[in-house]
Amino acid sequence: IILASLHAVMESADANRDPMLPTAPEPFFPKKLVLSVAALVTVVGFVSFVFSIFYFGISSGVYALVSIVWFEAINMTGAVPHVFLPDSGLESIARIDLGADSPARHTAIFMQTEEGFHRIFMSVVGLFVAFHAQEYKWYFLGLRLVELVCEHLKHTFLINLTYKGELLAKQAPGRFRLLMHV
Repeated sequence: IILASLHAVMESADANRDPMLPTAPEPFFPKKLVLSVAALVTVVGFVSFVFSIFYFGISSGVYALVSIVWFEAINMTGAVPHVFLPDSGLESIARIDLGADSPARHTAIFMQTEEGFHRIFMSVVGLFVAFHAQEYKWYFLGLRLVELVCEHLKHTFLINLTYKGELLAKQAPGRFRLLMHV
């Protein structure tokens, strides 16, 4: 009787289970790790930025170099999961339901991985400017600002992750990317 009732309870739980929740506890939940690293990068970057202003002053321009390193550290923190997670972080972090295996699912994961590679290699360029080509720091910061504005305009006026009135990436940490960089 106990086994039969346990079986009935389990079937009922399966029928009412939210499909976006994992079926078993995940041994490794990357979202917590990614958010923890992002918080650490944000705090260390902010403290470094404030320290550079108070210690070196504004006239030295060191704060601009610290800004570049901070920006690129935040960028790489978000890019690494896109490259190294099997689902590119779409399901495991953003909790976007990609559905069954299909060409569309494969394309979405592929495109997120491509974005991750692009962000990592653009960060390498930023770090090169910060450490080896410091005379270009203001041009680089201007270019990054234009990139962020264009990205925001694209998401506002052209295309975003809203489908039939529902935000698909409502749990994605990347939705705060513009705020983190500005």
